[in-house]
Amino acid sequence: MASGRSLRFIADTIPSWFAPTAVGPDAIEGHAVVPAGIGVGRTVADLRIKLDAGIVDVAETTPGTVFPADCPERHINSDGSFCVGYGAGEVILTRDDAIVWWGLVEEYLRLQRIAARTRRWPARKAIAHGKAGPHQIRAIEAACELGLEDEYYEMLDGEEKWFSCPFPRLNEAGDGLRNGRLPCPVGCLRKGQAVMRRSCGRTSWVVQLIREERLRRERERAFAEANRLLERACCGAMADCPRVGTTHAGSTSREAGPKISRRN
Repeated sequence: MASGRSLRFIADTIPSWFAPTAVGPDAIEGHAVVPAGIGVGRTVADLRIKLDAGIVDVAETTPGTVFPADCPERHINSDGSFCVGYGAGEVILTRDDAIVWWGLVEEYLRLQRIAARTRRWPARKAIAHGKAGPHQIRAIEAACELGLEDEYYEMLDGEEKWFSCPFPRLNEAGDGLRNGRLPCPVGCLRKGQAVMRRSCGRTSWVVQLIREERLRRERERAFAEANRLLERACCGAMADCPRVGTTHAGSTSREAGPKISRRN
């Protein structure tokens, strides 16, 4: 958990693109100017960095000035704070941690420019909303181990893949595949012959991919339903949104960045 020292590390490592206007023990304020990484233009915003409930938060000094004040698809929380990375503000214990954190904020501001222009968050820069985030991270880990990383991101963009379907089924314990005599769903071969599920050496990764992707979808649906119940209006900034009065692609909406708890 972050502490007062975290803000001191952040103050000691302020990058060239951030011009501080006020540096205190409880908050840092300043003017950010981040050039676009690709193309022309830049992101310009006044930011406030503070410690909140043991987490370092960053937000616009006046939320809603440049970015939406509250937009899950732009990775802006209901309190105006930014989701800049999974657990990014929770453990800043050294100067190196602070430097990494500043790098995440810089990238986040670049992505905001892309999102503003395209009305979509860049495909491979996003993690699922709310409690779905950790499940997506573990699903991606398994997909990479199986050589299916590209296929996983294609699935997030709307393509149907075998691991996004109801089959294959897991056993009751959730740690193995049913119908062990059927071929491995990845298509593993041994001496030119299909490998059975029960004898495939990569079954644990297959199970992890299926289990975590299904949990991701379940948690995403819960996030969307919670937003509907809260009746928070969509700001209209993005093409897809889990909020009231919008069309939401529940299996493809994503959260950048990754935090869990209230900040995701």
